[in-house]
Amino acid sequence: MDIRAALFTAQEPSTFDSEQRFLPVTKLRELVCEENIVVKLKEHSIDGRTDLMKFILYKAQGIFATLVYLRREIKIVEFWEHNLGDSVLPITSLGSLSARRALVFQEWNESDAQEFMDAQWHFQVPIFSPSLDIKSFPVRRIFPFHIDGKRAKRTPFSRVWQVRIHTGHGIGVRQTRMANIWHSKRQIWTPIMPHHKMP
Repeated sequence: MDIRAALFTAQEPSTFDSEQRFLPVTKLRELVCEENIVVKLKEHSIDGRTDLMKFILYKAQGIFATLVYLRREIKIVEFWEHNLGDSVLPITSLGSLSARRALVFQEWNESDAQEFMDAQWHFQVPIFSPSLDIKSFPVRRIFPFHIDGKRAKRTPFSRVWQVRIHTGHGIGVRQTRMANIWHSKRQIWTPIMPHHKMP
């Protein structure tokens, strides 16, 4: 299997975000699996590194997917050496990283680093859970939503859409929820209900 091609073709459009594409988390886990990791590492003569493979599998699936997508998967070794996993994503600027972690990008030119920061968004899609809270997201975050075709309701401060959360991005939630988006702050108010049968 060509994992790079699969990472591209498995992406789905977010009709909520001007047709931007995202890789559903279920597909990310399916494609960045032990078998595909081993194949990619062998292509670069990195064989038998179970510690590196475990790092990718349990801590850096998004980073690895981004690097494969950019044809720079060999760079995963540097992320592993500096213990830079998905927990630090998204990286919005190199200045947002600690000096030690920024060393990962030391050998990268500015355009390559920017390319990584642009591509990461396809693989860093939020997962929603049953809770009542306000979440703030970076402006470039792609949402796993599909608008159900109805127009947005306008209020003095925001717009409200009826959306479907992509399966796999709503843990224990109904597929249809109201999302209240404040454009200036990119916030979502999500009174997400526990999953139950729709009437």
